[in-house]
Amino acid sequence: MKKHLLFLLALIAFSSAAWADSPITSTPIHEAYQDIGIVSKASAENAKFDADMLAFLSDAAKPIDQKVALCSALGWQMKGKAKLFSDHLSKRSGWDLKKMSGDEMLVLSYLMALDDYNNMDLPLALASKALAKNKQSYTFRMIHALILAQKQFDSNWCKVFTTVAAVERNKSLKQDLRDGAVNIIFDYINLYQDSCKGGKGVKNPPVLMRG
Repeated sequence: MKKHLLFLLALIAFSSAAWADSPITSTPIHEAYQDIGIVSKASAENAKFDADMLAFLSDAAKPIDQKVALCSALGWQMKGKAKLFSDHLSKRSGWDLKKMSGDEMLVLSYLMALDDYNNMDLPLALASKALAKNKQSYTFRMIHALILAQKQFDSNWCKVFTTVAAVERNKSLKQDLRDGAVNIIFDYINLYQDSCKGGKGVKNPPVLMRG
């Protein structure tokens, strides 16, 4: 009985470690935005999701890449971010999904994914609605792809690579995410490219990095 319990505990620990090493949790794109004061502030140890950050994320004048960098800086270990942001939107203009901007939808979907990286259905549905509002944005497509890759993570590692790589290969997109952030993403995602070799997916896909 004791051995069985120890095995279960080890399995749980392994599963937790595996999920902690995943597309949403292992792509700290905020590291490429440390020159942005509020992102740097959120990156600090024991940072709080404060009123200034909520205002920044809901400010239509702020660039979307800086907003997702702020979300990334808040991280996946701080829980309850999505509720705080949705409550902020509700107090400001009333909670109505139909009235939300694409930026607000994308930010909320990313915060939801970071809050609970084991459950991607709702974040993916919301990210898809956001993407429909801004199909030409590299940032929109990349966040959507990372959320989708998170959902695919426990079933198909080749798809983890090809889903995210497809964004970088689409040269028609508006390049509104910093090269440094793109490289951070592919430092991790490229680890999965070998999963496609010998299969029906992409064979020997190139390592995708920006100079």
